[in-house]
Amino acid sequence: MASLAHRLDAGPDAPDGRADLVRQNLAAVAEGLNGHFDKAGLALGQTVETIDIILTALREVAEVFAQSEATVAIATLRDSASRLGQVAQSLERRGSEIAAIHKVSRDLRRAISEVQRCLQVLQIYAMNVKIAASGAPDFVNFADEMNVKLGAGNRETDAFSLKLAELDTSITSMQGIDARLLRECRKVIPQVPDRLARDAEALASHQDELVDLAEATSNHARAIQGELASALTALQVGDRARQRLEHVCQACTRLDEAAGKALSAPQRGHVLALLHAQVEDTADEYARDTRALVAALQRLRTNAEKLTALQDRDTFDEQAGALFLRRMEDGIAEAAGMIGQLHEADVQAEATLGVILATVATVTERVAAIRNLRVDVRQMAINIGLRCRKTEVIGRPVSIIANEIRSHSDKLDTLIAGINTAEAELVAISERMRTMAGNGDGAVGTGLSEALATIRDSAQATDMAMATVEQGAIGMAELMEQTQGFLAAALQMAPGIAEEAQALAASPLSPAAPGDDGPLRLLLEDIAGSYTMAGERSVHNRFLRPGMVALNTSGNAHSPSASDDGGGFEGFDDFDDFDDGLF
Repeated sequence: MASLAHRLDAGPDAPDGRADLVRQNLAAVAEGLNGHFDKAGLALGQTVETIDIILTALREVAEVFAQSEATVAIATLRDSASRLGQVAQSLERRGSEIAAIHKVSRDLRRAISEVQRCLQVLQIYAMNVKIAASGAPDFVNFADEMNVKLGAGNRETDAFSLKLAELDTSITSMQGIDARLLRECRKVIPQVPDRLARDAEALASHQDELVDLAEATSNHARAIQGELASALTALQVGDRARQRLEHVCQACTRLDEAAGKALSAPQRGHVLALLHAQVEDTADEYARDTRALVAALQRLRTNAEKLTALQDRDTFDEQAGALFLRRMEDGIAEAAGMIGQLHEADVQAEATLGVILATVATVTERVAAIRNLRVDVRQMAINIGLRCRKTEVIGRPVSIIANEIRSHSDKLDTLIAGINTAEAELVAISERMRTMAGNGDGAVGTGLSEALATIRDSAQATDMAMATVEQGAIGMAELMEQTQGFLAAALQMAPGIAEEAQALAASPLSPAAPGDDGPLRLLLEDIAGSYTMAGERSVHNRFLRPGMVALNTSGNAHSPSASDDGGGFEGFDDFDDFDDGLF
């Protein structure tokens, strides 16, 4: 766009031509300002969205480790390490219980064997009763009834023996599994639990570093967010300059209207001098503020690049994180064999506990049956003895047999007491084994698997979030670069605005200039009514005629005017000092 200074002559009618051409030329300049600053505003708006995405991603990082799962994972590793370190002691305690079960089982087998022998003897005595009684019906009936009850007793003891055999099989299986596990423990303890403990502490330290770095990055990003808000406000530089140029164009229009035509040539020159000063001041302000804005954006761009630099630390190194996970997986895999055997041993211990409880139930049931049998046999022996007194011929030999029957029933009573003692011992052992099973050694494998899954999920969420931060930081730096380019182009318009001001160059009237100032005063007041910025009013005050009241140049003041319609952009007054306040 060629300068008006090169397109206008200096003839007597030049002022009128200048006003019209200045209006056209400055309107084109204002339109160009809009284009550059609209692009810059769009780029900064995208930057604001990007920084919001970055802050959201950083909050996700903090939330990952604020969740209880991450804390539980560390606690699980520590607890697992502690439990694995105590496996050998647990096996030794269980070995003691197994030995106690073996002793009780042997005692029960001996007692049942004695009961069976006792029942066999009683069966022989029942047969002897028949023989000694020479087939007397009453004694034969007694003997037959006793045989029936002894047969039931034999079935109870046989079932008892089968349950004890099942218990022995279960105990033997448990011993074999525990023995293998104990051998494995001697190979990997304390190395495996110690490694798990170290991994737990390393994970806790790693999480703390992640949280600290995420917080530092978040603080940096929030600072950039605040600076971006200031930069968006500072983009009013373009709108401010555009408005000031539009106000000059409006004043040029007034010069071509009746109010302007009523002026003398010197008065018209005075108005042109005012407009020249306004354009010149606009150009200076525009250049100064745009340069400050470009410099501020350069600092923002540098800060955005620092976000990427923060992630160059090992804490957010994806490869380092993957290596850390692999080390943890290796440590857990190293314990996999031991954990599997732990689970197998605990499953077998649970099964054995079930057999013990079933055995206790069987003992209770069978002992009750044998106790009832003993009572019946003793009662029969008493009845036989009473019957013998009435039958003197066969009474003596049968009475002797009846005494033996009573003696063996007393022996059954002693055996039952021993079985009851063994039963109580089994109950105590089962309670201790249930307590040991409740300690959850077998849950170590499941807990470690869940902990590892949680660690993997946390690492994946963190990697994704930090990848978002990194991409966002790179994109933000690129947007800053674009914005700087738009503003650099806008800054190049400043000399053109200043050059156009020269087309309006004219000599203002001296304060003592003769003539009627009325039309000039009215036009100056009319022009003042369009001002929305303190800078415009300050320039205007330099061209007041004698007796005119100076315009208020405070930030929120608005100049009264006969033509004031209440329009304008009062909010921009507060922007005058943005260079000092924001940058």
